[in-house]
Amino acid sequence: MHKLPDLAFFILLSLAVQAQSPGDSLFGEACKKQAVRFLQAGQSDSAAWYAGQAEQTFRRLDDLENWIHLHRKLGQAYRDNGQYELAVGRFRHALDRGWRRPIQKKEHIQRAWAYADIGYVGKRRNDQKTVVEYYEKAAAVFLDTLGMEDALVARYVYSELGNALNRLRDYAKAEFYLKQCVNILRRESNPNAAAGALNDLGMVYLNREDFPRAIAAFSQGLDLGGIDADYSVLLLYNIGLAYLYNQDYEKALGYTRRCETVLRHSGFSSEETGLHLMELYDNYSKIYRARGDFSKAEKYCTLALQTAASGSAVNPRTVILARIARGNLYLDWRKPRQALGDFDAALSGLMPPDAARLPGHLPDPSVLRPDPFIVDILGGMARCYIMLNQTSASADYVQRAQRAYQIADNVATELLFSYVLEESRLTAQTEHRWITSDQISFLFDVWEANPAAPDLLEKMFACSERSRAFLLWQGMEMGKLFRSDSLQALRAQYDDFNRQIEALELALAYPPGDAEKQQLEAAARRLLKQKEKKAALVRRAVALAPHTGLAKQHTPAPLAVVQKQLKPGEALLEFFIGEQDAYVLVLAVLPNALMVKKIEWDEGLSKIAETIRDDISAQHNAAYIWKARRLYDQLLKPVLDHIPARHLTLVPDGVLWNVPFAALLTRDIPPKGSADFKSFPYLLRERTIAYGFSATLQAEMSKPYSRVERGISLAFAPAYRKIDPNLPDTVLYALRRNRLDTLLYNLPEAMAVARMQGMECIGGASATRKRFLELLPRARLLHIAAHAKANHQNSDFSFIAFSNMGDTLAEPFQCYLNELYHQNIPAEMVVLSACETAAGPVRQGEGTLSLARAFACAGAHSILTTLWSIDDKAGKDIMVAYYQYLKNDMAKHQALRQAQLDYLQNAADHDRAHPYYWAAFTVLGNTEPLRLPFPTTIVLATLAIVAFAGFFWLYGKQRLFGKQ
Repeated sequence: MHKLPDLAFFILLSLAVQAQSPGDSLFGEACKKQAVRFLQAGQSDSAAWYAGQAEQTFRRLDDLENWIHLHRKLGQAYRDNGQYELAVGRFRHALDRGWRRPIQKKEHIQRAWAYADIGYVGKRRNDQKTVVEYYEKAAAVFLDTLGMEDALVARYVYSELGNALNRLRDYAKAEFYLKQCVNILRRESNPNAAAGALNDLGMVYLNREDFPRAIAAFSQGLDLGGIDADYSVLLLYNIGLAYLYNQDYEKALGYTRRCETVLRHSGFSSEETGLHLMELYDNYSKIYRARGDFSKAEKYCTLALQTAASGSAVNPRTVILARIARGNLYLDWRKPRQALGDFDAALSGLMPPDAARLPGHLPDPSVLRPDPFIVDILGGMARCYIMLNQTSASADYVQRAQRAYQIADNVATELLFSYVLEESRLTAQTEHRWITSDQISFLFDVWEANPAAPDLLEKMFACSERSRAFLLWQGMEMGKLFRSDSLQALRAQYDDFNRQIEALELALAYPPGDAEKQQLEAAARRLLKQKEKKAALVRRAVALAPHTGLAKQHTPAPLAVVQKQLKPGEALLEFFIGEQDAYVLVLAVLPNALMVKKIEWDEGLSKIAETIRDDISAQHNAAYIWKARRLYDQLLKPVLDHIPARHLTLVPDGVLWNVPFAALLTRDIPPKGSADFKSFPYLLRERTIAYGFSATLQAEMSKPYSRVERGISLAFAPAYRKIDPNLPDTVLYALRRNRLDTLLYNLPEAMAVARMQGMECIGGASATRKRFLELLPRARLLHIAAHAKANHQNSDFSFIAFSNMGDTLAEPFQCYLNELYHQNIPAEMVVLSACETAAGPVRQGEGTLSLARAFACAGAHSILTTLWSIDDKAGKDIMVAYYQYLKNDMAKHQALRQAQLDYLQNAADHDRAHPYYWAAFTVLGNTEPLRLPFPTTIVLATLAIVAFAGFFWLYGKQRLFGKQ
């Protein structure tokens, strides 16, 4: 920083006083510079005097720009001296103590940089949450208030923000800001800065395990003309890292050696060389570790750590990363004590300065920041304790491992609550899945060694439950929160945010052909801003309703509560797919109330589960038969051989959501009977099957149904234009891809079920999306016989198609999944007699992101749904039978089973008995019999008939007695 010489300052100050007055801006500027100078020299009293003079001067002049700048400069001086609390105090003073809000552009700019100053202090202190919070505020001023997109803002706000979000593993938002940064710097023709931004963007893809996009981003940076050797080395190193993670070790080694060659001949300073050597050693270490050469890996890992901890510009976070890397290496090498030492040192580096912790002891969870590296460290420490317990059994090691996992779990959950975008939360769930997998595996091993310990099974169950349907639970709680009477004032704002978000997502997913890149970038910015505003509104609502479920951590239902809801002959089977094994947790009202079976799980079995649905849909019969037998024998037979339960509620995990369990085969099929689908030994013939998102949500959805005031029962059967074969090929392709041709049986189906249940049937051109959304909040029973389509790339755009007979430009006919999430659907049952309503992208722990899940999130207690595209005629036959059994007071899953068995028995031939026609239908959630009142008109008519009958009976009796 430039320092004003003493003599020059006093001359300037004297001139300012003589020429003007102590209220002149020249005087204030001189006092500001001297205050900073004294503060840098450690003379705080003199600094305070000059700062006071400058502050009074700028206030009298109404010069807010220089007043903010004064406090920023003072804060920066404190920061450079390592006095972070005093620095933040000055920056906050600049933001909060002004006599008015900024008006002019230059005042807003100073305010934005003051936010960035606090963010930078957070970076110095390894407090990534503070970094994100304040750089986001700076970005909001530059973007939303001023619309500034210059290189300075890109490099020192968007870049810092994107990198901090990447460290917190909030990849979706990190990608957004770093893309903005790349676009701005390319327009500014700044190749070095653009190369740096492309490197940062590539790191986001690398951390998200999208290796092709990572390699592409790094390569684009290398291809920019005129970049310095500094950036070339960085990009070469990271390309090597991407190839390493993609298991292409030869290319990884080739790019790393190329990077070393450039580094050796670049003429860098010793400090710059040290920073690059650390990265280079880290790469070599990871390559040799992947190849199993632990000695060489340790050598390079130690060199990386020594280089990171030496030099004039030591970065604490870099040292922490090097410690974690060596700790993981020692774990692979089965050297737990050395690993524990590195993890312990890394944890100390991430602890807040005022947090006390004895070396070797686990921390107090209340003082930990929500940092992903803390999850990694604590999980690593738990693995160390487990390994030590294997060589020298000790109850202390077992307790420490359990405690480490528990704290890691809590930090991971806190991180989930902090993310704004659902994509970030889903990614974080996947990344932290190994903690749950390790924990369950560890508890299982301890339980096997000591099966008399009753709490271990309970802990296993709770651990499995905490890992699943977290986002669905959040969505359901959010819906309850904004439907409560106490928050009606915020409901309109919440609905408005949802409408704007849905419109922007749709515009970005299907942009008009003439949309310019800058228009799309602006729409993406607005979308992110609306999501952030919505998140702020939710936080405000939670503060106003502290008893809501969102105000506390997601707590699984106690095992006793889940068991209490099971009836004799019922069992709940909860699957958990770990890294190596699958665990089936079985809850049943049996002498052994909880049993756990460990099932070997490999890529082959995973592939079978992933593809069996497609084999059924495409009628690849040999493949289906083989897979249906293998899945039954592997997943269910080891459990069902030991329990007599005939009614099963399944909670799948991962790819198991693709499996139609009712169509699994319990016995081998002889070659001569391989086409006799009517007589196959389907699991359907032996057991009743229902599905749940989790045991906790199953318990919640199974609570007694609270009737909707003035609720109605509805059956929708839209009409569709018949596809004209003379339409242009592009239009024909789109229509056929979405399968929106005329349905022949949906209206007869809706009319039949409406007659049986006294429902209002809305069919044909009247069954519009607008009418559907208007009536949803009053629906207590909802039947939809329509077209639907799952989007496996972006689940938000899975849709149900309503009537497209009108002007579809003026009134859209597709109801998208992201709209349904935010509706109020307090129905006892929703029947989705449409294609693919249980299909969509599958996310580990969260299940299938499907239309059925959206209805559950919006409040439906029970959903009948489909796994693939259904046959129109078969669907109608099964649905009519289903409602007939419901009318006979049969439970929902039992009614579906009986309807499917009837279909099999009555199928016209063996081909029509194929599982494709009947096995797609499943029941999710509450399975109790349908408890809907008779329609009001029927009730009134019945009462009238009874009244008239009673009147004539009494009248006749009177006449008879009179005659007598």
